[in-house]
Amino acid sequence: MNINNLTLLNISLTSVINIKTILLATIVLSTWLTYKVLKRSDKNAKPGCIGFGYFFLIFFTVTSLSVSGVVFFSKTVYNYFTLPKYTATVIDHEVYEKEESYNSNGRTSYRTVTMYRPKVRFVDNLNDTIEIYNDISSGEPKTIGSTINIGYKAGQNTAEEFSIKKLFLMCGLLVMMLILGYIVVAAIQYALGKNMQKTLNFGGKLVLQFLVPLGMITMCCLLSFALYQYFSGQKPDMPMWAVVICGFFAFILFISTIAYINTIRGKKDR
Repeated sequence: MNINNLTLLNISLTSVINIKTILLATIVLSTWLTYKVLKRSDKNAKPGCIGFGYFFLIFFTVTSLSVSGVVFFSKTVYNYFTLPKYTATVIDHEVYEKEESYNSNGRTSYRTVTMYRPKVRFVDNLNDTIEIYNDISSGEPKTIGSTINIGYKAGQNTAEEFSIKKLFLMCGLLVMMLILGYIVVAAIQYALGKNMQKTLNFGGKLVLQFLVPLGMITMCCLLSFALYQYFSGQKPDMPMWAVVICGFFAFILFISTIAYINTIRGKKDR
C-alpha cells in the first residue's frame, strides 16, 4: 500500500470517527433541549411520546443543520488559506441527473435536472500532472479548455474550487448558520431558564441590521454577476428580457441597499 492510499485511509477513518462523534453529540443535545424546553413550558405536565418525538425532530434538524454548516464553512475557509492553489484546465465533465422539488400552484412537483461536474487537469508543485474532478457541480457545463482556480493537496478525492459561485454559496451558508445558530442558542438559554428579552432583542437586530442588508447585497451581486456573464460573452444566449429584468432589479436593489444602510446608521447615531 503506497503513501497516497495510506493517507486516503487515514482521512476516511478520521472522517467516520468525527461524523459519529458529531452525530452522537447532536442527539444528546437535542434530547436535552427537548426535555428542558417541554419541562419549562409546562412544569406540571409530563411530555408524551408523540410530543417529545415531535420537538426532538425539530431540535435535531435545526441542530444538525447548524453543526453541519459550521463544519463545512470552517473546512472551506481553512482550505482556502492552507491548500496549495493552482490554475486548472477543464478537460471533461461527469454528467448525472438529480431530482429536485418545486412549488407549482400550491402543489409540490418534481423534475429531473442534468448536472455537470467538471474534470480538471493541472501540474502540482511536484511537477506531476493531476486529473481530478471538481467539488462543485452546476446545471451548465463549463467550457472545455477554460481555466478555474482550485486548491489541492495529495490525498484529496476532489479539487476545491475557489470561484465567485463558491463565494455566493458560502455567503448563503453563512446566513443559514447565523439563523440556525441563533435558534439553537436561544433554545439553550430557554432550556436553562434564562431571561429571553436580551436574546430576542439581539435576534431583532441580527435580522434587521445584518441579515436583511446582507441578503439585499447578495441578491444585487447575483443579478450583477448574471449581467457580467452576458456582456462578457459567457452567457450569450441569455434572453434580452432577462437582461433587462436583471439590470432593473440590480439597480433598484443597489439604491435600496444604500438607503437601508443609511437609515440604520442614522438610527444608531441618534
